[in-house]
Amino acid sequence: MTTSAPRHRPGDQAPPVPNDGPSVHDLVIAGLIEDRAPQAAVDLIRARRQLGLERYHSLLQAHNGRDACQDAAEELADALCYVRQIMAERGMPEEGAGAGLACAYADLAEIFFLILDLAHERG
Repeated sequence: MTTSAPRHRPGDQAPPVPNDGPSVHDLVIAGLIEDRAPQAAVDLIRARRQLGLERYHSLLQAHNGRDACQDAAEELADALCYVRQIMAERGMPEEGAGAGLACAYADLAEIFFLILDLAHERG
């Protein structure tokens, strides 16, 4: 399946510039396999790699001309909203017994804050 190139909107970064570096997806996949992650996690990263290749005509690579902190912050902001949506839709507790996803949500928020700090250090 071929996907059309994403629309360029005000504030968007330039498309990635391919280089000779390794695929970041492949580095993540190797780490997941080494850590014996569930196969579904490996398969999803592989699918996202393929989608990115179709969409951007390039692998995700370091030093690709994009600000990885900005990309990560934007994706983490979305992920926080999606996880909170899951919690709300499933009536999951925010604390106490059964609050495993809430703990993961808090961890994700901490990662988000760290990335924002890195972005501000560079800016």
